[in-house]
Amino acid sequence: IDEGGPTKAFFDQVWQQLPALKVRAGNVEVALFPFDEKSSKVVGVLPTTDEYLRLDNIIDPSSDAKKEIRKKAERYYRAIGRIMFHSLIRDFVISSTAMPPFYRNIIFRGCNLRDGRYSHNKVIRDVQATGGNITEQYDKMIGKDLSLYEIETDTPDEKITKENFVSKVVHYFYIKERSIALAALQEGLTLNGYADLLAPLRIMPESAVSKLLFAPNEIDPQDVIKVLIPVYSPGEEDVQQGQKHFFENVLKVVLQERSAKDKEFLRSFLSFATGLSFVPHRLAKPNYTLLIEFDMEMTAEKVRPQSKTCANALFLPYHAYNGDRELFESLLDESLLEMQMNNFSDD
Repeated sequence: IDEGGPTKAFFDQVWQQLPALKVRAGNVEVALFPFDEKSSKVVGVLPTTDEYLRLDNIIDPSSDAKKEIRKKAERYYRAIGRIMFHSLIRDFVISSTAMPPFYRNIIFRGCNLRDGRYSHNKVIRDVQATGGNITEQYDKMIGKDLSLYEIETDTPDEKITKENFVSKVVHYFYIKERSIALAALQEGLTLNGYADLLAPLRIMPESAVSKLLFAPNEIDPQDVIKVLIPVYSPGEEDVQQGQKHFFENVLKVVLQERSAKDKEFLRSFLSFATGLSFVPHRLAKPNYTLLIEFDMEMTAEKVRPQSKTCANALFLPYHAYNGDRELFESLLDESLLEMQMNNFSDD
C-alpha cells in the first residue's frame, strides 16, 4: 500500500534522473536535458534544442531515426509535464533541479519576454543560471545583423541592440529553438489543455511561484534543523535526558558539520527520512516536519537508524547510542548507503 512514501521517492528520483534522460533510435542517441556537470552554478536542467531533436546533422530527410527521435522526445517531455502535474495536485513541491527559474517564468507564469512581467535584467540573470554564456553572447552580438543568426527581423537590416536583445535573441535561442520540448512539457502540465492548473500562477510574482511550487536551490542545515521534532520515549527521566542530549548535541551537530564537508549529505539524509531530497519552502509547507522518534523497541546496541517516509519520521534506538557520535554516524552512513544502492528509502 502506498501511503505516500513511495510516491515521494518516485517523484524525487524522476527529478534527479532528468540530466541522464535520453531517447534512442537505432544508433542515434539524443539527451533531452543536456547538463554540464562541471558547472556548479547551473540551476535546473535545460531542454534540448529543436535542432538536435530534428537531427539536422543527418543528411537523409527520409531517415526513420529523424521521425522516431522526435516522436519519442515529445512523448517523454509530455510525460515529464504530467508527472509535474500529478506532483502538484498531490501537494508535493518540485525539486529546483527539475526546472530553472527562466523556464518557470515561461511555462508556469506564461511570460513571453515582451509583456513587462519579466524584467530584462532578471531574464539575463536567469538565462545565465541555466549555464548559457549570455554575457559573452551579449558583448559579441550587439550591433550585428539579426539575420546573421537566422533570427526573425522586423526590417531587412535590423540590428541587435540592448533594447531587443531579450525579445529577439534570448527568445530565439531559449524559447523558439526549444519549442518542441517546451510545447510538449506544456501539454503534459495542462493534460493537453483539459486542466489549466497554471492559470492562477500567471498573476503571481515569480518569487511566489518558485517558493510555492519549487524547493529551494540550496539546502541550509538550519532549515533542516528547524523542521526536526523530537519524540522522546516515555519512561525514566535519565533516559529522556540522554535522548535530549543526543538530539541537541549529536544529531544537530552532525547535520551541520557533515553538510559543511559534503554538500550531498543533507540530500541523502532527507531522502532516507522523508523520501524527498529537499525541504520545501516554509511558504509552501508551513507545517512541514521531520519527526525524530526514539523507539523503545529498538534496543540493540548497534541498531541502524530506520525511517518511515510516508510519515516523515526517523527512528532511533531507545538508548540514543549512549551519546556516541562516532557509532551513530557509522550506522547512519550504512543506512544511507543501503538506500543509495536500492535507490529507495526504507518505508
